[in-house]
Amino acid sequence: MRNLFSFFAVLMFLNVYGQAKVTVTLTGDPNDPKITKKKQELESKGFAVEISKESEFDRFLKRGDKAFRQQHLNQSLPPFELKALDGNTVKSSDLTGKRVHMNFWSITCKPCIDEFAELSRLRKKYGETDVIYIALAPESTDQVRRVLNRYPLNYITIADAKAYLDQIGVDGYPKNFFVDTEGIIRYVTDGTHYKTNLVGKPVPDNFRFYDEIMKRMQ
Repeated sequence: MRNLFSFFAVLMFLNVYGQAKVTVTLTGDPNDPKITKKKQELESKGFAVEISKESEFDRFLKRGDKAFRQQHLNQSLPPFELKALDGNTVKSSDLTGKRVHMNFWSITCKPCIDEFAELSRLRKKYGETDVIYIALAPESTDQVRRVLNRYPLNYITIADAKAYLDQIGVDGYPKNFFVDTEGIIRYVTDGTHYKTNLVGKPVPDNFRFYDEIMKRMQ
C-alpha cells in the first residue's frame, strides 16, 4: 500500500488570533488510523488540517476558476496575432508543431511576479527546441518593462494584451495554458501554489506541477 503520509502545506492566510495559519493537506483515507494520528499531531502544533484522497497534482489542477478551465480545456487555442516586447509579431498559427506554455499575468499581481523564477526554471529545464514560452499581460509596454527590469522573466513577453485576455475570459491572475503540438489546450492552471521554507516564509511552489505537466505532454 502506498505511503499515505505524504502531505503539503498550502498557505491559506486565515485570521486566527490575528496571525496567518498554515493549512496542511494530508493525502490518504480519512478513516485510516495512521492518517488520523498524523492529523492530530499536526493540529496539536497549530496547523489546520485537511484530508483528501486526491493526489497533490490532481488538487492543483482543480484549483481556481472552474468555469474558465471547463471553457478552454481540450479546446483549440483561441487565435491571436500580437506584438512582443522585442518587436516581433507572435501568431498562434505559427505555434503548431510546438508545445506551448502561455502564462497570463499582471503587474498588479504579486503571486504572478513571485513565480517568475519558477517559470524561468521551467524554460531552462526544457529548452527552446520543442517548447515555446509566452507571457501575456494587459498593461502597457512601459509598465511591463518597468516590472521586468526589476523582476526578469525569460519568456516571450507580450504587453497590451487586454483585448485578447478579455476575449478568452481571463479575469484573475495568474492563469496558464499548456498547449500541445496540435494547438489543443491540454492543461489549464489557476493561481500560485505556495509552500513554507525552513524559516516559515511562503515561497512559490508551482514548478513541480508545471514540470509534471510538461512530462505528461512529451
